[in-house]
Amino acid sequence: MLPEAKFRDPRRCSRAIIISTILLLLAVLSTIHFYERVIVTYSKQRVRLLDSVLEGDAKPPYKYRIALPYLEHAISSNLLSDKTPLDQHRIASTALVFLFLALFNCFFFLYLSTLCSIPAAMLGVVVFHCIIPFTITGRYMDGDFVTIAFYALALFFMQSRKDLLLLPLVALATLNREQSVFIIGLYFVHVLCRRELNRRTISGMVGSLIVFLLVYLGVRWNFGFKASKYTFAFHIAQNTDAENFFQKIIPAWSKIVLPLVVFAALSVRGSDRFLKWSFIALLPYTILFFFNGKLWELGKFLPAFIIMIALCVRRLDERPTASLLKSEP
Repeated sequence: MLPEAKFRDPRRCSRAIIISTILLLLAVLSTIHFYERVIVTYSKQRVRLLDSVLEGDAKPPYKYRIALPYLEHAISSNLLSDKTPLDQHRIASTALVFLFLALFNCFFFLYLSTLCSIPAAMLGVVVFHCIIPFTITGRYMDGDFVTIAFYALALFFMQSRKDLLLLPLVALATLNREQSVFIIGLYFVHVLCRRELNRRTISGMVGSLIVFLLVYLGVRWNFGFKASKYTFAFHIAQNTDAENFFQKIIPAWSKIVLPLVVFAALSVRGSDRFLKWSFIALLPYTILFFFNGKLWELGKFLPAFIIMIALCVRRLDERPTASLLKSEP
């Protein structure tokens, strides 16, 4: 669970085991919650969508979100061939949700541990998992967990100065959701805030953008360009509808988003430049969310929660503990 960490004494080893156990347990609990609320409840509908994606008949945008369907198909056909289609889906889908939540926990914790103490970093991961139940609003939101895993990896790579690893990461993330383009935006903010505009970082930014466009357009060329019914006009109508606004948007944002925004705003002063400007960049992200999503479907807003939680825990405890990312001399 903790890559690149080397422990020279039993106490450090015991701490690593405890941390890994907690991170895995959080992933298990959130996976169970998602399994009971979504996977079991909507198994038949989800299998139909999976089949339509594999056959190329799905409607946009699901037609182009091929990462999870193909991964699930690979697991089902190779490891679960003796099971019924419903059982194959339930087992494979649950395994993938757990896998990506575990990956997220690992790399989000590692990223936070470079900003603050280990207890504060663990608190950040726990808070994130407390938010997850409030973001489960759709029957096909597994891809949101894949998205946050890629965002956590991206933040870890940026902090570790492993810029070129962002290229394959962006490619894989784009096969899941178009939200991967914001990873490039975060990287741009990171480079400017660290004042590291050089050949390596420019290559990383330009290369990531080229990879994104190649995968984004390549998938659509392969499966056929088709317009989605989920247009800007559709989402504006949904988000300005009085019933949706008062019964869905206000309850969701007042319970989860607004309190976290307030805490994050109070934490901005004196914070890390990258986190400060990333928080400011959430304003255009939210505006785009209004035009390209349903505001009560907070699964699409999970990347924003990552930034706000990082701001809060850093303010809570600003003692850096980067030792988890490198061995001691």
